[in-house]
Amino acid sequence: MYNLRTCSSFFLSLIFLGITTVLTAQKKEADTFFEQGEYSKALKMYNLYDKIDKRKESLVKRAICHYYENNMRKCIKDLGNAHQQGYNDLDYYKYMSMALHDSEEYENAALFYKRYLNKLEKDSPRRAEVIHAIKQCGFARNARFRPELGYVDNVGTFINTRNDEITPIESPNYSNKFYFTSQRRSTTYDQSGNDMGITEISNDIYGSTKVDGVWNDVISIGADINSSSNEIILDFSSDGKVLYFMSDMSESKMSILVDTFSENSAPNKFISPISPHMGDKDVVVYSDSIFIFSSNGRGGFGGYDLYLTCLDKNFYWSEPINLGSQVNTIYNETSPFVSRNGIRLFFSSDRKESFGGYDIFKTDFDRSIQSWKPVTNLGLPINSPRDDINFRLNKSGKTVFLSSNRSTGEGGFDIYTAYLNKVDENQLKLKAELSFYQYYMNIVEYERERNSVQGNDYYNESTNSQNLEVESVGKIGMDNSVSSPVLDKTVILINPIYYDDDDDVRSNSNKETIREIARACRLDEDIKIVLISHSLAENYPEFDLFLSGKRGEKVIKEFEKEGISKDKIVLIGVGSNYPLMKDQAEGQRLKLSSTINRRVDILPIVDPYSAVEIKVAEPQVERGLRDPRFTDFKNKISGLSYRVKVKEDSKMINTAFIKSYSDLMLENKGKKNNYTIGLFKTFGEALTVYQELEESGVSDLEIIAYMNLVQLEKGSLSKYFRKYPDLLEYIKFAQ
Repeated sequence: MYNLRTCSSFFLSLIFLGITTVLTAQKKEADTFFEQGEYSKALKMYNLYDKIDKRKESLVKRAICHYYENNMRKCIKDLGNAHQQGYNDLDYYKYMSMALHDSEEYENAALFYKRYLNKLEKDSPRRAEVIHAIKQCGFARNARFRPELGYVDNVGTFINTRNDEITPIESPNYSNKFYFTSQRRSTTYDQSGNDMGITEISNDIYGSTKVDGVWNDVISIGADINSSSNEIILDFSSDGKVLYFMSDMSESKMSILVDTFSENSAPNKFISPISPHMGDKDVVVYSDSIFIFSSNGRGGFGGYDLYLTCLDKNFYWSEPINLGSQVNTIYNETSPFVSRNGIRLFFSSDRKESFGGYDIFKTDFDRSIQSWKPVTNLGLPINSPRDDINFRLNKSGKTVFLSSNRSTGEGGFDIYTAYLNKVDENQLKLKAELSFYQYYMNIVEYERERNSVQGNDYYNESTNSQNLEVESVGKIGMDNSVSSPVLDKTVILINPIYYDDDDDVRSNSNKETIREIARACRLDEDIKIVLISHSLAENYPEFDLFLSGKRGEKVIKEFEKEGISKDKIVLIGVGSNYPLMKDQAEGQRLKLSSTINRRVDILPIVDPYSAVEIKVAEPQVERGLRDPRFTDFKNKISGLSYRVKVKEDSKMINTAFIKSYSDLMLENKGKKNNYTIGLFKTFGEALTVYQELEESGVSDLEIIAYMNLVQLEKGSLSKYFRKYPDLLEYIKFAQ
């Protein structure tokens, strides 16, 4: 007969054993889910495990689950409790630093990153990542208090799921509709569009419509595009009639396809130099003829770089061009987006000037100097301590779509809407007449000319190179030099010299321009340089003219420092006579005109058979803002022209007879300047002004002939008779 106390103890033991077995099973199941990366399921089981608060290893695993479930507060709490129990392994420092970083506690995060770094082996590949994260925390600590550009909202659970939602793109035709790529479970269809009854997770393209201010009604873009493989939306044509997307439905490898939404045609492969097999992705379409993308398979500066390819007038795509070191770094640059006027570039990068992971940056193309301005981080809350990508600004210039895996999301990458405090005016205007892509198109043309030079007329042996000695001088803003039969040319691209004062002449960018020209002159000792110095209309014309000459002399001194003899330089001062950009438009003063009109243009004189080719970019100004006087000047200095010399003096000219002339120029002749009037295309025009001045009592007059602003020596005139018979009259007069 059993003792009652013994029986009770027996049954209590059974109950305890059962509970222990259940708890052990919960822990094992949680651990299994954890190892499989099923953090949500693992978290539920760890929460049922009553003894977890006393199990430091399990606490750390639950903390990691909290991290991936975007609950940083609970993650930090569990890690702290585990550490109090003596847990001191790498995972503690790794996830504590990451959770503090995501919580925007940048100082504490940096401290734990450093502790984590000290724990890592010296040859650990993780060390570089940790050091980079420490630098990002340093940037974030200093940048977090900058003014915010706006506020950010998650678009909601109609759109976002626990999986990734990326590449949001506003419909080109409907402001209340956008498209995106999602990994949500979807139904697959056969080639006839029949439901196959199979659901699986893959990247597909969806659309959503905003109703009463809420995004809902998520609909697949259709069985013609979505398949059982992966599809990722890239962009639309400007009219919305063509869709570009990536898919691996064919040949089990990713390709770029185009769809025209025609019922009678299936998507076709897009033929271009852009190749996903080379690591190309993130394609964005600008003006239907410029494709910008990121790639990590084309060399570049490191990681992913941004490139573009251009469609020319003959419908050929250019070889991809790297956007250069002003945009790309040794880190990754992805997800480009260009404003509608072609001036502002947005992109994502994980460079050290980031709040963490990938941040969104911007830079503007300065058309006046043909260069990208310094890149800036868009700051909080547009960016976060995690990855922020796929920035897209809508047509209003006020609303942004982006994708981010920040810790406030549903899981994975979510789509967010940002509302800017100020309208981005670059988005309000359609394609600017002159924007960043002209700069790169020039590079394309230079390379194309260089590669096809054997078919050029100047490769013909019958061409007399001596006849081209001076006529090879370029026109401002045009392809400066005549193509040469030399196949192995060194092509040097330069900008004009810009200044506000004497010190600006010696700015870093101007010095770099002068160094590049000096390099060209060392490669070819016969190169000469024409400098055309412009100034603003700040005083009376004679003073503006004299000032432009003095600025030009400062530039010559900088050339001399680089070893270029002033005998190789022709300096022409034109004062404020020929501004490139209007000072005002519609009654408003144009601030940019001060920057553009205060400059020194550079015209290289290079023999067409030289091994060097110098290309000079013209400041880019929209057609409606261009001053016609500069266009007239450019036309008149091209080829043969005549000027009437009225005085030679080292001082500023100040005589009454020139008051009625608006085209006074000076040419530096060492210690003195030749002052001349007029830019005449025929000798007869020059002679008329000469006779008018002579009748007014002006003495020491002279008519001088120029070829592209270079004074023609009288002994070399005969070789130009065939092209310029007008020179015969000039020779007769000069004799």
